[in-house]
Amino acid sequence: MDTNVVIVGAGPAGLAVGACLKRAGVDFIILEKASELAPAWRRHYRRLHLHTVKSFSSLPFLPFPKSNPRYVPREKWSPISMPMPRVSAWSRASASR
Repeated sequence: MDTNVVIVGAGPAGLAVGACLKRAGVDFIILEKASELAPAWRRHYRRLHLHTVKSFSSLPFLPFPKSNPRYVPREKWSPISMPMPRVSAWSRASASR
């Protein structure tokens, strides 16, 4: 793939930037060192809940379902549990200078 935009990391910020770039029609690639999306989020303790209400915590263009509680628990935030738009991502990738 030939692109001028590289997003390093498929965490919440990288996924949000990717969603916005895709909506704007900009080609990009996301590089993620781990083999899954948002790897750090999965290592947090089980009882973790977002500390902001769901209307401010969703990824761009992917609002939480109305059935989710006001403060979303970790297992309902995970990108694996949400329908993700198709993006170009390479897992187990690394970047160096």
